[in-house]
Amino acid sequence: MTNIKCKGGKEIDLLAINPKTLERYHVEARASISPSFAVREKDTYTSKGRAHKRGLDYFSKEKFNHPAVVEKIREFFEDSDYHRILAVWNYEFGFGQFDDVAEDYGIEVLELRSMIRELMKRGATRGSRDDVLRLMELMSIMTKEHENDIERETIYKLRDVGKLKGIAMEIWADLHDSKKLKGLRELKTSLEKCMHVVKNRQNNNQNKGRKREVSGSSKAS
Repeated sequence: MTNIKCKGGKEIDLLAINPKTLERYHVEARASISPSFAVREKDTYTSKGRAHKRGLDYFSKEKFNHPAVVEKIREFFEDSDYHRILAVWNYEFGFGQFDDVAEDYGIEVLELRSMIRELMKRGATRGSRDDVLRLMELMSIMTKEHENDIERETIYKLRDVGKLKGIAMEIWADLHDSKKLKGLRELKTSLEKCMHVVKNRQNNNQNKGRKREVSGSSKAS
């Protein structure tokens, strides 16, 4: 059962019974994905003293052990023991450490991220008529397709790298081929000679232009 109303405006997210083991569960969820509201051990408060509702101390006092909540649970579970489960997305420190701290409050912590991955991995959502599980199935298919696209793209890039490597090796071999290297040096020498001739011609043309200007000035005077 979900969203069970209690006295004083309190509400229980989920009560469940395992039909095989008859184990009972009281589950609360904190699915905020904002790092600013990650679950921590001690709650934080606004300037007006209102709780941000993100501390294990808050969940223990207000969500799991509040008298109105416990009274409502007893209507369903009577005096049977039950698990107190807190499903979270973000937490402020390492999960193993966080899990140990939660035990001090009598709370078992489940990581939503890991649960979703496991469901998608096992194909537990396949063929479901539940809207949420069906969406997870579609997301799982889309993720696998995306991974396949990345794998194909990586293979193509590796092939291109291989081709470039082959070309680089050919150039390297050519540079170390004595005959080709000699030809490259000769070509370089020829180009330098050509550049030298062109530069000389440019200088000669400039000198002839200056002489004409000087000659023209003498005649004019």
